Amino acid sequence: MPQPLFTELATHAIELAKLFALFVANPPIPTAGGVFAVELMTPHGPSTGGGAQARQHIRFVHGDLTIVVGSLDQVAAVIELRGYDHLAELFARRWQRDLPFARAAYEAFVLRVRAFGRSQQYAIIIKEVAPPVEPLASPRGRWLLPVASVLALIAAAVVAVAQY
Repeated sequence: MPQPLFTELATHAIELAKLFALFVANPPIPTAGGVFAVELMTPHGPSTGGGAQARQHIRFVHGDLTIVVGSLDQVAAVIELRGYDHLAELFARRWQRDLPFARAAYEAFVLRVRAFGRSQQYAIIIKEVAPPVEPLASPRGRWLLPVASVLALIAAAVVAVAQY
């Protein structure tokens, strides 16, 4: 069976993932219970939809635990990573525990990514702050705006009828 033909962007994404594996993925990220493998994801098919699906996630994988730490966008030529504190906050929100790897190991990884990005002429963005958690709207106040709107319409109708 013939191999599918890949678009230029998809082929480049696969080549970037191979380079990333050579220059960034080693050494893996150590933890108390083993190591996290470092991966740059490749496209799920032979095309990236003209670049619309060209973002490649950077992730740490250990057993069944996967942590997305950033992304590479070859169309925009940008690598975006979460800073350690940002990553720790997001991980704690989801798993209610601390990150399973040390700051020093993560910072060494970030240095390797920076060197890789420079070699590929990519801008590097480190997101330091996790987005705030939006509180759920209180059900007590939800009725106020619709009721006020209906009362305003009724009042406008009464005034319009009274003017006739």
